[in-house]
Amino acid sequence: MNPARRAYWWLVRRLPNRWARALRATVIFVASGGRRRAFARRQAGRIDHSLIRFTPPKIRLVCIAWGLEERELADVVARVLAVADPSEVVVVADSDAVHLFRRGSCRFEYVPPRCDWESHFPDSDYDAFVAHRIDSLGGAYRFERVVIFGDLTDGLLRGLAGAPAPRAELATA
Repeated sequence: MNPARRAYWWLVRRLPNRWARALRATVIFVASGGRRRAFARRQAGRIDHSLIRFTPPKIRLVCIAWGLEERELADVVARVLAVADPSEVVVVADSDAVHLFRRGSCRFEYVPPRCDWESHFPDSDYDAFVAHRIDSLGGAYRFERVVIFGDLTDGLLRGLAGAPAPRAELATA
């Protein structure tokens, strides 16, 4: 824990309840860039229960890295972070090598591979799950560009990533 965070928690524990609440509210509001409030507003003794508008963070680059080994994924993360700010990058991968993304300080969205999903949920539709997961990313982030790393042989994943369908699929469709 860094010294600023340690001092914050020391103050929250030792200040009177009213001041500690005000400190927490201020820190949360400032850290979120003015998008979040810790507590509902009070107006003339009444609590305002109106919704707080959520503005999704602007993401410059979404990288879909599918079917890569950990070494290849480490190379992708290094290349991406060399050209982009880590706070503006989201990597969507089916690898559970989370330590690569913590070290680089970029956002990471894990989608389990098909074999793991089907072993745990044999009656569920994997394609529907992946479609829902990628659609939810569109609601959570505002992103400008999608880049694909690895081999997206699955037609659903190719379509969600915006990649053109291979010629074999075009001929059968």
